[in-house]
Amino acid sequence: MRVIAGESRGLRLNSPKSDQVRPTSDMHREMVFNVIADRVRGSRFLDLFAGTGAVGIEALSRGAECCVFIDNSREAAETVKKNVALAGYGMKSRVIRADFINAVDMLARERERFDIVFMDPPYGRGMDERCVPLIESGSLLCPGGLIITERASREGTPSYAGFEIVKAKEYKTASFFFIKKADW
Repeated sequence: MRVIAGESRGLRLNSPKSDQVRPTSDMHREMVFNVIADRVRGSRFLDLFAGTGAVGIEALSRGAECCVFIDNSREAAETVKKNVALAGYGMKSRVIRADFINAVDMLARERERFDIVFMDPPYGRGMDERCVPLIESGSLLCPGGLIITERASREGTPSYAGFEIVKAKEYKTASFFFIKKADW
């Protein structure tokens, strides 16, 4: 796994030894960043269910202002910290080890706001459909902001109340949905 583009292009990232983390593939990350290319520079980015941190590090490499990484796994959070340090983005990053409910609640209390939220929760649990309303109720998304969800293709097309899917990309094993508030 490597950083695809930007100032850290080609940098190889660490992965946890456990099989609990399923990193977003290089091909899928490249597709995501091709879709959001004009939104990344200067953005505030949230990498929810960060795993290795590859998606957030890719955003930083492409000019994001900052990134908050969240993962519940101790091993994943430590891997993200190592990868952030390896890439030299310690001053632009924050790594939080917490479950998504507590993390989103904490960020809401801190009045954090993000232009782009990427979430890649464990497949098959519908966690993306539970998380989107929390992001909305916590006002974590800036006006005009975008949420990108990754889920197993076998899960089908999700429904996010109050949001519209503006783009969908479906592959053999993974599907990606780019969503925004319906009234923006």
